[in-house]
Amino acid sequence: MAIDLDENIKDKIFSLYSNLDIKGAKLVEKENLHITLRFFGDSNEIEIIKKLKRIKMNAFEIEIHDIGAFPNERFIRVLWVGVHSKEIYELIEKINNIFGKERFEPHITIARIKTSSHLLSEFIKKNKNVEIGKMVVRKIVLKKSTLTPTGPIYENIEEFELNDNR
Repeated sequence: MAIDLDENIKDKIFSLYSNLDIKGAKLVEKENLHITLRFFGDSNEIEIIKKLKRIKMNAFEIEIHDIGAFPNERFIRVLWVGVHSKEIYELIEKINNIFGKERFEPHITIARIKTSSHLLSEFIKKNKNVEIGKMVVRKIVLKKSTLTPTGPIYENIEEFELNDNR
């Protein structure tokens, strides 16, 4: 489950990390940037779509800022940009109510890391409070991710429009 990003937001995020040259870091291609809301794994797509259609929510604005790491900044496996708004957590709660509770922090993955380095720590420290911008979320997307040796390939399976009262 994901939110696609506006092109200008993708441009700003990509320019932030595109010159990051760290051995063991696989940078996410600009066209693959999106906000991850939940992973479904190899679940039944038809059932997921049927359940997601029950979610009713108005369009909302999000703020995109901050750099962080999963699982933490001392042992980095994923480098991400943060996504903030009370509505995004309401959306995640609605998803959890349908599919079961899952602790998940909405984020935009910008790199997958095999080996941490001091350069990554410096990058995080330098950009910890970076401001990217705002955007309005008007739909959520069920994405399929196919892992390949060169990285994941994403395919939009279904889009779910939010009520646009803005």
